[in-house]
Amino acid sequence: MIASNLNALIQLGDKSGWVELLSTGEFSAEFILRDENLVFVTFDNWEAKPPAKARFAEKFVSAAGYSHLHFSCVGNDWWQYKEFLPICKEIGEIIASRFSWRVGYGSSMGAYGALLFSSALKLNKVIALSPQFSIDRKKVEFEARWAKEAERINFIFDDMCRALSHSANILLAYDPNDDDSKHISKFPAQSNVTKMKLSGAGHPVGIALQQAGMLGQLVSQFLDNSISVDEFESDFSSLINETPQHYYVLARELFDKGEVMSALDAIECAIEKSGSSFSYYRLKGKCLFLLGDFSAALEEFNKAAEVRCNEDIAALALRSAVELGDFDRLMLAISRYNALDRNESLSKLLISSLLKKSKLYPTVV
Repeated sequence: MIASNLNALIQLGDKSGWVELLSTGEFSAEFILRDENLVFVTFDNWEAKPPAKARFAEKFVSAAGYSHLHFSCVGNDWWQYKEFLPICKEIGEIIASRFSWRVGYGSSMGAYGALLFSSALKLNKVIALSPQFSIDRKKVEFEARWAKEAERINFIFDDMCRALSHSANILLAYDPNDDDSKHISKFPAQSNVTKMKLSGAGHPVGIALQQAGMLGQLVSQFLDNSISVDEFESDFSSLINETPQHYYVLARELFDKGEVMSALDAIECAIEKSGSSFSYYRLKGKCLFLLGDFSAALEEFNKAAEVRCNEDIAALALRSAVELGDFDRLMLAISRYNALDRNESLSKLLISSLLKKSKLYPTVV
């Protein structure tokens, strides 16, 4: 069904807008026809509350006038769906017969998807920003960032060494000082794979690239084969220290070393340069919490929640409100956490445990 729908759209030259090719309840595929020579195939990255609100790289692809096929998912499942591989193979046959250039593009979990299905989709170029080799702890014992996801996922198609295309021109862009470098080291040594080291970019590298004004340049030069990895890395190195992400990555390193005051100084520089950012506000709040300024910490966690509210930030705000002992702010934090937490018994246990520490406990209960 999806192959016939996609083929019909291309054959008819229907450029009226986005069309949903399929939706399984686990993932969906959408397509828009523009350029009839080049199509971008993109994947959702990890989201705190999936699915993603926007299609990956839509603004760039649209401005460039390229056709665009996008996969989105309802969960952070690293594309481990029973139906996904055969559907990718169907799509691959169609786009290979219709488009001279098929470009996979993604970041983090999306980059993993673009690489894992590069052969099935018959891609001839792939841009992978901060990709994973896998998140299965049996294969990447060092990877703990997505431990919760890894515990619940049934890895039915996760053999990167076998699945990775041997014919596509593949670019792996990553920060060599981040855990991502351990993933990169596990990718097979193939002549069609180029590695680009972007020191200080953190995870994912797309944020720093965008802040440095180099993301569009990277994609455009890779498409027209004019990119020089050495020159690009050098140019990036000369610009990274002026980006908010540089200060954020520095703040994280200092925080992990226990140098909380220095971390606070660095993250304040990041916020001053960038404005609103969930990750920046969250880290500043954690610094302030450890320094005992619970009122200021709660303020930062609330700012983060305004950008994107999830269970993690709600729990951090709740802990700050408990330590602060402010009844009104505590009630607001409890309400926010209860609204988000999907495990009611766990929610009650956490709130009860925290409240018992609070001088407001008799008033609240």
